[in-house]
Amino acid sequence: MVRIPKLISLVLSLFFLFLTRSMAKESSWSVVSPNGKCEISVSLDSGQLTYQTTFDGKVVIQKSPLGLKRDDQDFESGLVFENIGEVKVRSRDACQ
Repeated sequence: MVRIPKLISLVLSLFFLFLTRSMAKESSWSVVSPNGKCEISVSLDSGQLTYQTTFDGKVVIQKSPLGLKRDDQDFESGLVFENIGEVKVRSRDACQ
């Protein structure tokens, strides 16, 4: 079973991967595990990021907000997609 901190770290890492691999006009991004069983989707709707995870086609984590809120900044709403960064692809062996 995947531990929650490890899952959150994976979700955030994949989110940043989505931003670099997506096109500016898209409002949702997904990545699927090599065996096709695990999928993480991130969406940007009305300036708010959300994510959802599925395993074997069943929802594991319902659509949930994704963002950061600090005393001096709010990164939960009013978000926009600005540009696409450089894509770096890692081999599966590099991630183990």
